[in-house]
Amino acid sequence: MNWPLLGHLARRYSFGCAATALVPVLLGVMAGSLLPEYREKFALFEKLGVMRMAQTFLRSDLIPADSATFLFQLPYVHPVSMLAMIVAMALPTLAFPAGARGRGTLDLLLATRLTRESLVTTTFVFTLPFAALHAVAPFLGVWIGAGQAGVVDQLPWRAFGRVSVESFALALFFAGATLLLSVGGLRRMKTRGPEAAGALGALAVLVIWSLLAEIVGTLWERFHWLKRATPYGWFEPPQVLAGTVNPWFDSSVLAGCGLLAATLALLVERRRATV
Repeated sequence: MNWPLLGHLARRYSFGCAATALVPVLLGVMAGSLLPEYREKFALFEKLGVMRMAQTFLRSDLIPADSATFLFQLPYVHPVSMLAMIVAMALPTLAFPAGARGRGTLDLLLATRLTRESLVTTTFVFTLPFAALHAVAPFLGVWIGAGQAGVVDQLPWRAFGRVSVESFALALFFAGATLLLSVGGLRRMKTRGPEAAGALGALAVLVIWSLLAEIVGTLWERFHWLKRATPYGWFEPPQVLAGTVNPWFDSSVLAGCGLLAATLALLVERRRATV
């Protein structure tokens, strides 16, 4: 751990990482506002097939589509909410070390008492409270929205708490994976600037692949195995809410992969012969 670097990360990235957590809170409030109208027009939605795609991904076969639980999954599973969490994990981990290396300032930092090991460790540790924040934020959004809609007593709060545990594990996965990309697997020999951009591009490929595999694996049973090749295949709030999966096992897989990626990032950075 390096306390000056931790302080620098806090001053520079705390606001952005925390602000992104407002997204799932607002989605929970929105779900609470929409619930009365949604229930009132549910029969019409069913007749027109408006909700067919949403019902597939929110697993109406496991959770009644006209229930409050079904709609209040949104803060956890909405793509914008997931993107907000990924951004919070990527802001500091792309800045250090990839951003600093690309700007040509990493050599100056390493000329101080800062070591490669403490650089990687401190950056990863900085993401932990924001991973926890993005696990709590959707739960808070559900609570506010449920209170607004008057359905607090209709929701399985313990199950939503277990989904928040999975959310924390998913955030750890992306923190570790992004840090591993940032450490330098994508170095470009004769240029400095594009290194953070290269890591960001690789992260975008990972996210897009995960989304596509999730869509294909959900819509076509024969490709269901694709889901397990992505982090989203281990993060399934509808199944957790319905009690059909073991959330502790799935969370262990996600968190374990994130910690493994962070460990690999530490080893790769330690073995670098050049800045």
